[in-house]
Amino acid sequence: MSLATLKKGDTVILNLFTGVPCGVKTIEPADKNTVTFETRARISTFSKKYGKQIRPEPRSPRFASYITEDDGNFVPHNKKKPNSKKKTVRVEPVKPSRKVNRKAKPEYDEE
Repeated sequence: MSLATLKKGDTVILNLFTGVPCGVKTIEPADKNTVTFETRARISTFSKKYGKQIRPEPRSPRFASYITEDDGNFVPHNKKKPNSKKKTVRVEPVKPSRKVNRKAKPEYDEE
């Protein structure tokens, strides 16, 4: 599947302009040249040809977010992987005490 064949109901991965994937989005309306879906803050439109953000217009073309095809391997950053280990609690080692009972007198055998 390529970006040109996307239709309503397909899923894509939204990538920030830095390249960091931020979520899997479901396409709501799609036409010949664009796809539209809802992001966290607003509804965004992307080009099918380049996969770049069209609306809302970025401050500069280099700051435009982009979309890629969803292959099913995306794991959100804030969710743990199913095979991750449980957190272990660090326990401080017990230090041996150095107290010596100085009041006790040694016992000597009387001969």
